[in-house]
Amino acid sequence: MESRLSPPPNRSSVQRPTLLYALQRYWLVPVVLVVVLGALGAAVALARHPTYTAESLLVVGKVDVETPGLSGFVATTQSLASAYSRAVSTGAVVDPVSKELKLKPDEVSGQVSASPVPESPVFRISADGSSKRKATDLANATSRSLVRYIGNINRSSARESQTLTDLKLALVELNRLQDRRDQLQAAERRTPTTAARTALAQAEADVQTTQLKTKSLSTAYQASQSQPSTNLVQILSPARSATSDRGQRLQIYVFLGVVFGLILGIALARLMANRAALAAARVAVRGNSG
Repeated sequence: MESRLSPPPNRSSVQRPTLLYALQRYWLVPVVLVVVLGALGAAVALARHPTYTAESLLVVGKVDVETPGLSGFVATTQSLASAYSRAVSTGAVVDPVSKELKLKPDEVSGQVSASPVPESPVFRISADGSSKRKATDLANATSRSLVRYIGNINRSSARESQTLTDLKLALVELNRLQDRRDQLQAAERRTPTTAARTALAQAEADVQTTQLKTKSLSTAYQASQSQPSTNLVQILSPARSATSDRGQRLQIYVFLGVVFGLILGIALARLMANRAALAAARVAVRGNSG
């Protein structure tokens, strides 16, 4: 009579099956979910309208057509490629492109980027578009606008004179800041307080900032002296085609679908195995009570 009144087993008292057993028993669950979610990810990627990217190459300096590779470039222009590549986001470059292609300036700046090629005077301009033609047109229009902009700011001798003046002023400022830093170093050695260390750190930062400014002005002045300014930047290779991101997106979406399907399938297989073990324990208890 007492056996009939035995309480049913609870979840904590039932020995849970191992994950390996759950996967062996319900292996079809993760397999199905991996296939289904992977296919769903592929469907989403294929349904998404692709984005096309076109790329043009620009070079700072002249190209020596008789010398293969990049050996004919003026050495001093290498450090200017990074600075000029950042100019693609300026209004003087963006506005003419927006008028030419009938786009909003925000659309142009949001779809165009530039980056220098390491250790060379070459930098690339990348443009995105909803079609190959739109992407290539945007990349080439931006390249032409940037060439015109850089030519304009470097064309006159007044610009060269201003660069030299700025360089001289920067050198004077650098000497003043270095003297101040040296004085603060001596004061900090005599009285090593927190305030002295803070002032010395700020002075060192000011010196480094002015050194970078001086180096940039010096490079710009040397480049203006070594070649005609109107040829300072040239289009090395215009954009002729564009690549689609559909293949890359397809791989990413399918991978995410497979990963989520595998995780969800393992969790469901474990849950089903636990429920089966609990149901079997309940049946055993009922049999014993009978």
